[in-house]
Amino acid sequence: MSDTPIPTFTACVFAPDDIVEVRRLPSRRSTWHRASELADTTATLKRDNEAGNHIYFGANPRGHDGGTSSDDVSVARCLFADFDGVTVDEVRSRIESAGLPAPTLTLNSGHGVHTYWRLTEPMTDLAAWTGFQKDLIAVVGSDPAIHDPARIMRLPGFVNHKEPLADSYIVDADPSRAYELADLRERIPPRKQNAEKARAVEPASVTSSVVDVIARAAAFARKWPPVSEGGDGTTGRNSAAYYHAAQLTHDFGLTDAEAWPILSAWNRANDPPLDDSELRECFTKGRKYGDHAVGCKADCPPPQSKGGAPPTDCIPEDPGPPWLTIPEIGKLPAYRDGFKAISSGYAALDGVLKGGFRAGFVHILGGRTGSSKSTLVTNIVRRVALDGHPTLLFKLEEHVAEAVMRLHAAAAQVPLTALLDADTASYRDELVDGWNLIRTLPLRISDARDIGAIQRISRKHVAEGGKFIAIDQLSMIDVPDAEIGYPRATLASGALRRLARDLNVPVLLVCQINRGASKGKERLSANDLRDSGALENDAATVLLVDRVRKPDHEWSGAEPSRYLEVLVTKARYGPTTAPGKPVELLWFPRVCRVEDVAPVGVEAGHAN
Repeated sequence: MSDTPIPTFTACVFAPDDIVEVRRLPSRRSTWHRASELADTTATLKRDNEAGNHIYFGANPRGHDGGTSSDDVSVARCLFADFDGVTVDEVRSRIESAGLPAPTLTLNSGHGVHTYWRLTEPMTDLAAWTGFQKDLIAVVGSDPAIHDPARIMRLPGFVNHKEPLADSYIVDADPSRAYELADLRERIPPRKQNAEKARAVEPASVTSSVVDVIARAAAFARKWPPVSEGGDGTTGRNSAAYYHAAQLTHDFGLTDAEAWPILSAWNRANDPPLDDSELRECFTKGRKYGDHAVGCKADCPPPQSKGGAPPTDCIPEDPGPPWLTIPEIGKLPAYRDGFKAISSGYAALDGVLKGGFRAGFVHILGGRTGSSKSTLVTNIVRRVALDGHPTLLFKLEEHVAEAVMRLHAAAAQVPLTALLDADTASYRDELVDGWNLIRTLPLRISDARDIGAIQRISRKHVAEGGKFIAIDQLSMIDVPDAEIGYPRATLASGALRRLARDLNVPVLLVCQINRGASKGKERLSANDLRDSGALENDAATVLLVDRVRKPDHEWSGAEPSRYLEVLVTKARYGPTTAPGKPVELLWFPRVCRVEDVAPVGVEAGHAN
């Protein structure tokens, strides 16, 4: 294996100014580099690889730093194919038999072969590119899943950690081999669109139209029982989704576009539904590993539900998820570094949380309307940033300018109304001092609401050194195609739980309380969270601003104050608060400031 294969690799696949995403798995950490500078990262990538990470790259250039999805891809410079479990000679034989020219780049992935054909002009119509990729797959018999614009592929020059360990290296490369799209089209004919032929069923045996087969598959799917998290003792949600995907794509011979809406409709009845990324993974595996004859169920009547596991008469064996051995887990950054806690900035709260908010987990902060939970999270964010931890705040309930006004008022200890009304003359010196403090904070604020955008921005934040993320609030997050209420909250909560784990940072999530359920209750509990269910399960800690009460006396010389009584109703790595013994924090409403309660006889501190 060459010590420096990257310059040859980039010359074949990218233009010098292209932005290349490099992703490590299983850590899921991504960084972005100009293609001309990618070789400079070799030493760092080798250390990540030696620590147990696979090293992948975005096969199509990203349009900007932080891009990870198909929406972030603007051009495709290559066609490429992934051949699993075959030799280089076998791949060359397939390519020659198909009448294709020699690839620009051929690499051994360690357990297969990857080939790339560089285009003389990049494709900007990515839908057309996806169709071309599918045509190529049909011609050479490569992995059928390799056609999405955001696809990641293995970077040569590093160890493939799948057993047995193997090197990934360049077999053949010639950057001068670039091909006109029209020339490749002559050799790669479009897939046959005739549905019967596409299903590889003899014409004489076909008795249903495409529409009839889709309707029959949908009727069949309506008999599938919904599955609860953890399953019923025979199958769980992921396994059932895998089985059903195999049935739709193999037994009924449906295309991806035909099968996906049917599987999604079944998933929505699950308790709770799988989120989109998990369902998509099950779908891909079911399509890839299903081993029954295509179309074998096209003319079968829908089965009767037996109330248990999904029908198994045409179900392939589940290959199961991949696993890691204990030594492999011991090499993971999370195991070496642990799940370190970041202080909330409040000694009383950190005492219960055993140091603060642990990295890799979601921490929920809930409260009744008007209980100042947004003020509290803003103060936590300010204090975390003051401690030097780069912080990202998603402020979804109010204008970002108002969020900064609250930070400014708290830092300067002036009434918020002075900033809201732009009546600042009376507090000029205090506001200047406060502004000089907050403008230097390592704090970023976003008003992005779409869950995909939140994920992308968060990954970019962490890639640039971010250590803490706060989101105010859950109910304002948009999840495409999810109904408002429990389904949307469940999908968003699950996505954020995985985001916290993948990025290994704390995610502090503000949630609302169910007014009806909590009405008249003396004390709140975790199940009072609006759309409760998955929320408590996904969170490592649940904090609730239970009540606001007046102190026995006002602090001498200070703004009018209140006590915030905070309950810790769930703590995976620490105690919960005892009934009637909440954590108390001192709240100064006019200046949007929250502080630790000073010891008896000591006035409240005013440290910024």
